[in-house]
Amino acid sequence: MYTKTKLANRKHTKRQQATKTRPQRKRTSAPRVVQATPVVVETTKPLVTADIVSRFTGIPRGTIYVMARRQMIPCYKTGANRYALRFIVEEVLQALKQPAMVEPTMPTGGGSHD
Repeated sequence: MYTKTKLANRKHTKRQQATKTRPQRKRTSAPRVVQATPVVVETTKPLVTADIVSRFTGIPRGTIYVMARRQMIPCYKTGANRYALRFIVEEVLQALKQPAMVEPTMPTGGGSHD
């Protein structure tokens, strides 16, 4: 059976767990920095943002980014950290004209199995 002090301690530990913050981990060494080799693309065609591609195609800007992430349209990563995406309008329009690849689907029921 619990005594008053044990019950009080249980309440305090639950309360402390709810407000407890994680202690900061001490670093023993400097953080590792991985340097990527940048790929230089030389082109005479201008690299444009997703907003401009959106105006040309009529596709919303967010959808342009989703399509680029899924590699449905070509894009180029620019900037110091390679986060900014840029597009060449002609390449995007050409990619959109190509027929979509359709994955084969499994036949659904309805037929008889002999």
